[in-house]
Amino acid sequence: MDPVGGFAGVLAIAGTVFAVAGWPLKYRWDSYTLAEYRPGMEYYVGLVAACALLAGVLTLVPRTRARTGPALLTGVGLAALFGLARFVGESVTLSTASAAGYTLAGFAGERAAESSGTGLNAGFTFVLLAHLAWVLAGACALVALRRNPAVGLGTGPVRGWAAWAAIGLGVLLGAGWIAQLVELSAYDSDGAGRNAAYFVLGALLAVVVPVVAVVLSPRPVGCAVLAAGLAGLAGVLAPTSAALEDHSSLTYAGQVIAIVALVLLVIDTVVLSRNQPIGRQP
Repeated sequence: MDPVGGFAGVLAIAGTVFAVAGWPLKYRWDSYTLAEYRPGMEYYVGLVAACALLAGVLTLVPRTRARTGPALLTGVGLAALFGLARFVGESVTLSTASAAGYTLAGFAGERAAESSGTGLNAGFTFVLLAHLAWVLAGACALVALRRNPAVGLGTGPVRGWAAWAAIGLGVLLGAGWIAQLVELSAYDSDGAGRNAAYFVLGALLAVVVPVVAVVLSPRPVGCAVLAAGLAGLAGVLAPTSAALEDHSSLTYAGQVIAIVALVLLVIDTVVLSRNQPIGRQP
């Protein structure tokens, strides 16, 4: 077994353990879990955790550790970038606000208890560690694929209508989320500001995943990366939908476009992988 691939598999499983451990813990202060403070994110985290566990196990199993496992784990790493950016951004934002609040309190001659920290608790720490582990595992899995001469990992030009369709559908998916954010901001600018990261980061992921997948060769590796990345994009639907729940006056056109594009991407992935078996490893 390639030690880099083995490390990636163990790290992916460890990330899932961190995520499961963090679910019931308080995310912020002593009042809110992740599901309560960031509705919808628990579904995204759960979906990526399940994919990471599967990919990690397949990376360690002899029959699939050469290609299928690391390829799926590379896609999981891409999917986890959404959550990592979201959680790191939250920490930075709250730290900045906390520092500003502490400065203002100092000028006023007071030290407010709530301005002394971000309030982020153990639940946040565990899900952040989980995403760090998954992203690092994905990077190690890509290195393992590259190191294996039997896989012959490389990059090349985009070929075939199905590959170009994947890129186009990824752009359409991202455009749907951006359009939905624009509509939300027209009705509720504060709500749009609080939830903008979901739509923007989701749109970036929707563009990046298909592009990375279709330029990788051999094709079965790219298809596995795309499949795992799409699982992460499906998870992003949960927080973006939760952000729209209290706005019945919206048309939800952007979210509908995103859902349709995601379904078509799944179908396109099946087309891409047709006659491209990835079960038996060299």
